[in-house]
Amino acid sequence: MPLARSVGFCDIFIVARDVQVKGDSNTASFDLAWKDVRADANVQFTPAAAPEPPVMPQWWTDFLDRLGEALRPVADGLVAGWPVIRILLLLLLAAGVLTLIWVILAPYVEQWSRRKPAAADEIWQPAEEEARELLAEAEALAAIGQFDQAVRLLLRRSIADIKNTARTCSDHPARRARSGVLTACRMRRARCSR
Repeated sequence: MPLARSVGFCDIFIVARDVQVKGDSNTASFDLAWKDVRADANVQFTPAAAPEPPVMPQWWTDFLDRLGEALRPVADGLVAGWPVIRILLLLLLAAGVLTLIWVILAPYVEQWSRRKPAAADEIWQPAEEEARELLAEAEALAAIGQFDQAVRLLLRRSIADIKNTARTCSDHPARRARSGVLTACRMRRARCSR
């Protein structure tokens, strides 16, 4: 019977084919092939006995015994104090988690605390008396049919108010950015004109 010695196991299909070729249709069966394989002494079907473990040197076993005796009080102390140690370890874990959360969220908290709420004086509104006077003048012009003059009056006063407001709000970031661009343009013009 051919065995697949290169891979270390019996090829049952080859054995079954050989039995079928050698026998007739009545005797050629899988059971006969199985019996032939089981009868072959070259195939191992029973577990092998485990080899004996190597013998440890005496000095090594003596060392481990002494080390065990030296560390026995430490192990006994850990076992006796485990309920307290467990709580301390859980508190350390909680402190670590809270520290991690703080490290992650601290930049956002700092950014949020620096944020300024919009102050009431930043929202510009015209004085009530001036606005009423302006509207009265515009209505008077519109009443006599000079609508274009009324619109021009409203536009000129609005532009003047915007200019006055812009002068008082010179600390606004957008204004500083525009002034920086204007300064760069002026410097470029000065270089080009030389």
